[in-house]
Amino acid sequence: MGSAYFQGSGFCNVAENVDVQIAGLVNVAKKVDFLQIGLINVADTVAGISFGLLNLIKKGYNKIEISIGDALYGNLAVKLGTRYFYNIFQVGSNFQRNSRGNGLIWGYGYGFGFFQNISKGLKFNPELLVSNIQEKSIIKPDLNLLSQVKLLFHFTEKSRFEIFAGPTFNFMVSNITQENGVLTGSNISRYSLYERNYFDLINPINAKFWIGFNAGIRI
Repeated sequence: MGSAYFQGSGFCNVAENVDVQIAGLVNVAKKVDFLQIGLINVADTVAGISFGLLNLIKKGYNKIEISIGDALYGNLAVKLGTRYFYNIFQVGSNFQRNSRGNGLIWGYGYGFGFFQNISKGLKFNPELLVSNIQEKSIIKPDLNLLSQVKLLFHFTEKSRFEIFAGPTFNFMVSNITQENGVLTGSNISRYSLYERNYFDLINPINAKFWIGFNAGIRI
């Protein structure tokens, strides 16, 4: 293990200090000056971007988030990476009973986000998150996906507690049906700006779009 300007591999890269690492599976480095691209990226510090499904940066952007929203009212998330690119792992619930009344509607999701400075003390923080929503008593492979584009704004600067809020654009695709076979789609939205059933597909789906909000704190 030593220093290098560039490392490329179909499987794994390991280096002390490196400018660019690109691997098919894992990148490991102490210091990255510019870019890491891999399925899993591990580093002590990254001055640029670590782009992958999982970024473990010791001195990076590692936060626990508690938030509220219009689709899932209560959410807990872990955010890992750097301010230039981080991964999101989230679970949440809207605290409503499921279709059989013996459990809560809940969801789990994955996404990513980044920061852009606007002015001192104010940052623009867009995120993309896709969640699988469970509205039945047991986990089933129904198509019930909630895709969200969050346009968040941070109102704290270099604080242990980050406060944020902003609009959320929600798009729901679902093939949930009633017991009689009627396509109804998801019930997590109280309203929709657009809703349509598509029956000309192999599996009929219900699609909904609405605009909501998201706000919370990160520690």
